[in-house]
Amino acid sequence: MPRIFSSEDVQNIRNMLFDAEAGGDVEFWLYATVAYAIFRVATEALVPGKIRGFTTQQYVVTLFHQMFVLPCCCVAWALGVPSAPELIYLLTGAYLASDSVINYTPVSGCVAASLKRGVTPDFSWGIHAHHLFTVVLCALGTNMPPWPVLEGAICILLGEAGSLWITVTLLRPKQAHFNIRYYSFLLTRVSMSLIGLDILQQARARP
Repeated sequence: MPRIFSSEDVQNIRNMLFDAEAGGDVEFWLYATVAYAIFRVATEALVPGKIRGFTTQQYVVTLFHQMFVLPCCCVAWALGVPSAPELIYLLTGAYLASDSVINYTPVSGCVAASLKRGVTPDFSWGIHAHHLFTVVLCALGTNMPPWPVLEGAICILLGEAGSLWITVTLLRPKQAHFNIRYYSFLLTRVSMSLIGLDILQQARARP
């Protein structure tokens, strides 16, 4: 039976979890996830409500991440900050993990009940699975060689850019927004697939 992970993959995962240097990424990601979770709960308390199947909190945090956090990371990257690509991985992973924990698990019911709002987002296995998969990629991505790390960070930025217009269209359902959403989603996903194939090819070419 073929193995899913090679011995090198297993060693990289072990280093990420237990090595002192790589473990710093895991620690940062955990702190960032907690910070995002607190931000979500606070936003839920301040601006309760639901719009087209999603809570107001989800819109606020999503737009904050996609229109403020990631652009700041891009500026830092352009200014030559070495850790900027890794921050894109870790902060996006924290953003998605907090969304799954607060909005797509029994925790969402506890949060809504504790705030006496009774408003929870519609559960979606597709969103939940997408978040879990992306969080794993964000966690393992920082252990890739330098160039694939940069390509992976670009993939994350493209994915979030495409998703941004989904959020905008939900909030402002105009024909122009529908058109932008369609083409931005199509172009970003095609680009991400091509970059992903290049990353996979480089991974296979490693000695």
